[in-house]
Amino acid sequence: MVRCRFCGTVVEEGEICPECGRNLTEEDGAASAEASDFFGALAAEADALVAEEEKKRAREEKEKELGAFEYEEHLDGTYTVTGLRDKTALKLSVPAGVVSVGEKALEGAGVMEISLPEGLMNIGAGAFRNCKNLMSVNFPSSLLLIGDEAFAGCELLDAECPFSVKRAGKDIFKGTAGERRRAAEARRAEEEARNRAEEARRKAEVERKAAEEAQKRAAEEARRREEEARRRAEEENKARQARQEEERRRAERARRQREAEQTVEQKAALISAKGVELKKVKEELSALEPEYLRLKAAYEDKCKAHEKKLKPFKDLPDWLTALFFLLPAIVFALCFALTPVLDSWPKAGKIVFLVLLTPVSGVVGMFVLGALWGIVSGIAESILKDKVEMPEFDAIDAEYGSKKRREEELTEEIAALRKESDEARKIARGEK
Repeated sequence: MVRCRFCGTVVEEGEICPECGRNLTEEDGAASAEASDFFGALAAEADALVAEEEKKRAREEKEKELGAFEYEEHLDGTYTVTGLRDKTALKLSVPAGVVSVGEKALEGAGVMEISLPEGLMNIGAGAFRNCKNLMSVNFPSSLLLIGDEAFAGCELLDAECPFSVKRAGKDIFKGTAGERRRAAEARRAEEEARNRAEEARRKAEVERKAAEEAQKRAAEEARRREEEARRRAEEENKARQARQEEERRRAERARRQREAEQTVEQKAALISAKGVELKKVKEELSALEPEYLRLKAAYEDKCKAHEKKLKPFKDLPDWLTALFFLLPAIVFALCFALTPVLDSWPKAGKIVFLVLLTPVSGVVGMFVLGALWGIVSGIAESILKDKVEMPEFDAIDAEYGSKKRREEELTEEIAALRKESDEARKIARGEK
């Protein structure tokens, strides 16, 4: 652990001071280089004795100057003030050669004025804290570092941090007259700034209102001019649209008339072609009709004969249905008819016969009739499915029917074409 001979900072390890960045072994290297000079060894030894004597005298003088302080001496001959011996001194002058004032070195001292020498680089934390009577301190241009609360509590001191300081701690001038003055000045400046801002705000408000009024008047005038221009533009636009609409209607009317004339011609050609085709179809129907009527009459006779043959099978389900419903009644009546024969039976036997045998016989009969009905119905259905076949009539009927349908279609098409042609003629004449 060594103390930096330039700023007085305690350096635990390394060759570079973390505060001022100076090389702690710079002079040692120069001295070793000089001592290695063989030819200058004797002269160096003589100079060293003289220098030692001068250093001794200078140290005695420096100790006399530093008599009011407690201090530490560095290897390079510089000093760090660590305390104050004369607590009653009102005016102190730190001698040259002091590069640092240690932490809390003069804390609570009654000194009123202190002079710091050029070459002082460091003022430790709390070095002059609570010096209630301290009113004046001069800061040398060599000062680089000021620790935390270095002058805190110096109520009469009015000072500011010098520009040469590279690193300043927290609350350096806390509670000092300078801090109160700066706070008061800041308050006055803030009040003045607030007053100026208020005045500027009032002025800006007046100007804003005037600008708003002017803008409102300008906007109203612009709106009125714009409304007038819009109204004129709308009227011109309406007139232009009316002219365009009239031109469009005339053009549309002329186009429709041209299209109607073309349509009349086209419809006339289509009606002519359809008429030729219709005439041809009618001629074919006229040629086909005698043979068609002859075969149709033969087919109808054949169908009547077939229907007559199938009539018994068609009526059979009706008879079976009637018998299906009558059989239980017949069986029940038969059972009652047999009751005189059963007079010799005991009363219980008669009851069993009437209650059980009669319904059972009816149900059995119904099942038998149902089976018969299914068989007969299947036979009748297979017979009824037979159709009268007459291939020559089927062929001529299909041909005659298609030509007849074509005749009807052509008739309808010609009627529709004539109607469309009449509509087109009206349009061409300008009636629609």
